[in-house]
Amino acid sequence: MKSNTAEKQVHEDLREFNVRKEFPCEVPDTIPEQMTVPGFAAANPFVPELDPYLFRSDLLIDVLGWHMKRHKRGGSAARGLMLTGHMGTGKTSVIKQICARLNIPVMEATGHSTMEYSDLVMTKTVIAGNIVPMDGPLTIAAKHGYWFLFNEMEQVPQGELVGLNSIIEGGPLTIPENGGQQINPHPNFRFIVTGNTAGMGDQTGLYQGAQMFNQAFLDRFFIVEVAYPTPEQEKMVLETTVPNLAGVIRDKMIEFANEVRKGFVGNLDTGEPGSLPVTLSTRTLINWAEDSLFFALIAKARNQNPLKYSLDRNLGYRVDPVTRKALHEIFDRLFGKG
Repeated sequence: MKSNTAEKQVHEDLREFNVRKEFPCEVPDTIPEQMTVPGFAAANPFVPELDPYLFRSDLLIDVLGWHMKRHKRGGSAARGLMLTGHMGTGKTSVIKQICARLNIPVMEATGHSTMEYSDLVMTKTVIAGNIVPMDGPLTIAAKHGYWFLFNEMEQVPQGELVGLNSIIEGGPLTIPENGGQQINPHPNFRFIVTGNTAGMGDQTGLYQGAQMFNQAFLDRFFIVEVAYPTPEQEKMVLETTVPNLAGVIRDKMIEFANEVRKGFVGNLDTGEPGSLPVTLSTRTLINWAEDSLFFALIAKARNQNPLKYSLDRNLGYRVDPVTRKALHEIFDRLFGKG
């Protein structure tokens, strides 16, 4: 049982944030004026950097609602949060920007096919010639009440995730490498995962290596689907982040982004696969827009189209020449050649 002093310290560290004031979103009227959400009174080095960001109201309410239920009902409401959606939809960024505004520290890990449970709970380092065990990212988060963000969890073999069942539900975290030590999670600890298939495995060919999880494991999560932003939402994002961008250029960039996404996803209704191996995230869209203005003089001095010049440096040069040509064809069709 926790001491009264520990319980008091947990609550002294917290304060309430007004959601409308702290979280700019595209439809603020959908959020009650007096709605508040708990966060930390002060930041620490593990709090993500605050970026200009426009939240999608529905997505914001889903994540904050999950957080608030856990806060108000305690361990009886302990569940992980799973954000699922295509690559580039903003799953990781929404968590980080929520935490940035609530001063919530984040420990982060990215899954891969050779990851083991021990990688999350304990690491080893060399100090003065000696190998010294250190807390892993999940252990640090559980001890100190941080949010643990596990990206690409579907890439990890399911057998390595069995050890997470208890901590996801608010139970103790076991560290086998330390004699089976058990750590009771801090009341402010949260467990969040991102993925592309909702634990259903790769059914489209887009996400090779994605594991299929059983329903008992998935039952431990509050699951939120994250779609690509609508054109209207991305218009508001670009108006906010790149206000000097001409409206006609902005609209064409958004149209280009959605053409690329359609080429990546394919036709989900007919099962027809996509024709492009790459997608375009809102983050890339913002960088493309910013760079098209910043590098305009350089591109023109080289007799190059500033928009295509910046497109290549944000998307084109990370793909093979055949795909780059396909991207240029979409660009020329929307913006014209030149």
